[in-house]
Amino acid sequence: MAPFMFRMPVVAVFVTVAVVAGIVALVVPGDASAVGLPISYPRTVAVTGTGEGVRLTRMEVRARPAGRKVRVSVRIAGASIAGSRRIEVTVAPCAGSALRPSCRPAARQAVIASRRPFRFAKSFTIPKPAARPGALRVQVRATGAGAIPICSGSNDRFSICQDPRFALTGDVLLNAGAWRFRPGTWWGITALAAEGPVLDRVVFNSRIYGWVATSHVAAELTTTIGYTGAPAARTYATRLFPDISRMFDRTPRVGTAFGGARTTVSVLEYAAGIGAQRLFTVKVPLPRWSWPEA
Repeated sequence: MAPFMFRMPVVAVFVTVAVVAGIVALVVPGDASAVGLPISYPRTVAVTGTGEGVRLTRMEVRARPAGRKVRVSVRIAGASIAGSRRIEVTVAPCAGSALRPSCRPAARQAVIASRRPFRFAKSFTIPKPAARPGALRVQVRATGAGAIPICSGSNDRFSICQDPRFALTGDVLLNAGAWRFRPGTWWGITALAAEGPVLDRVVFNSRIYGWVATSHVAAELTTTIGYTGAPAARTYATRLFPDISRMFDRTPRVGTAFGGARTTVSVLEYAAGIGAQRLFTVKVPLPRWSWPEA
């Protein structure tokens, strides 16, 4: 197993719970704008939690090559915390570079989310991503809705609560050919119903690892970060206090690492929980990586 490094691909995943009152298939306009990444390390992204008034408890993606196309399956679950909300799932192959992929939606699906819990699953067939960067992106975002605070917990304008990069309901980017790894495997974020804490947000964005949670009782969350099948490379303990939002935000310095470069695709597992009870799990494939990066 390759040694764990903090400077790695970005996967972004948001999770939210809602009732599907209606599902409307959309036709993607030919001039659909590309979705770029306004960040310095867009190798892999995963974000989940409350965004735009919807709290996702699951956002997962899997891909299978289908000739010259790709069959992408998406499953989400969640519920609205702000009345009826219209959210939209978009699936996009990406072009450009691994450092800054540009992703143009090839398929869309609209979902109406209400306060009752919902589940949504659908498969899309889209053009195969360009060999370089070989990236695939799935996003969930609210449409036609007013701004709603993501979470509280910090006055730092660079925090995961205020940062506009994490404002979407959900976002998963599989970059640099990682979408081809273990075809048919579900990648993304699942949030579990741990007793006590409520997950407001979880973020994995290159070197950024963060979550925001609120608990009605005192609790201690243990966060672990590492590769699947190997001991956790980092472990943190965070104390939660009753009815106060608490933010965990770890962004190691550039170059902070546990060893050499990744010579093969490695599976990141980033999770938090109380004892053996998980609050959330992020599981995504991280592409090969070298230092300095090309």
